[in-house]
Amino acid sequence: MPVAACLLPIFQHQNSFLYQNFGELFSAFNTLDLFVDLLQPSGILVVEGNHHQFESLAIIGKNKSVPVICIQQGWPSILHTRFKNMQYSHFLSWGKQFSSMYKNENPKPQFISTGYPFEVKNCKNRNAISFFLQAPVLISTSKNYNELLELAFFCASQFPKMEILIREHPEYALPKYFAKQISLHTNIILVSPKNHSLSEIFSKSIVGISIFSSTIIEGLAHGVIPFIYNPDLMPNYYPDLDKEHLGIEAKSLKEAKLKITELIHDSHKIEDFQRQISNKQINYFASLNQQALETTIKTIQNIQSCKQQ
Repeated sequence: MPVAACLLPIFQHQNSFLYQNFGELFSAFNTLDLFVDLLQPSGILVVEGNHHQFESLAIIGKNKSVPVICIQQGWPSILHTRFKNMQYSHFLSWGKQFSSMYKNENPKPQFISTGYPFEVKNCKNRNAISFFLQAPVLISTSKNYNELLELAFFCASQFPKMEILIREHPEYALPKYFAKQISLHTNIILVSPKNHSLSEIFSKSIVGISIFSSTIIEGLAHGVIPFIYNPDLMPNYYPDLDKEHLGIEAKSLKEAKLKITELIHDSHKIEDFQRQISNKQINYFASLNQQALETTIKTIQNIQSCKQQ
């Protein structure tokens, strides 16, 4: 049964330094520690794993011999500090390639590849280029955000018979001043996170374009060609999909316009990418759809049963 947690003014642990300097973090740790004592769980599940509350649960679980299992939700492309030295007992990844990449910076969890437990629609009639907008934070800027939208407008004009799908980030709304520009293109469709699932967008898309969103590599599960716009923000998207011949990476707006035009006008090139993705998909995704969901559930149950023995 789900339980809503809030920070409680109850402290199982005392530490004046942490309380004064990291009050919210310290309160969260104490609250979660109390909840684990009260609920006596046989296991704890967290998703994605890059929040301090989850790391607190990992430490608490370790101290109380309770497995804390992290389930992969996305891919950061840059393994920043929130994705390093994770303390979870187990990490259930989409596939062996993700397990390997995470393991390089996270030696403690036991990595198990259970698959991609989300819906993947089988659709052959694709006629869209999708843009997955990222908030201009971390390595990106407002300039990069605007350039990505400029690329979307270019595609709308260059390929009038195609749908140009623009998905704003769930935590960063599309600025209103772009509404007028969007209205000038009848083939641009805004696909909000609230009303359109990722699987729905992917099922319509030939190409998925973003800067460093996890949707770049997630699109491989759906047979979508990744297109990375990387104007010198990082050496290369990680993993280097361009080098693996699984996607395209462009280092400037000019280069991006040239490469997307070459791709869309060359059906043989599109088919070649789709074959490469089909052949190498298993490296990144151990399984898909219901099979992955069932494997994930069974793995969690096995971990819990081992704890109870």
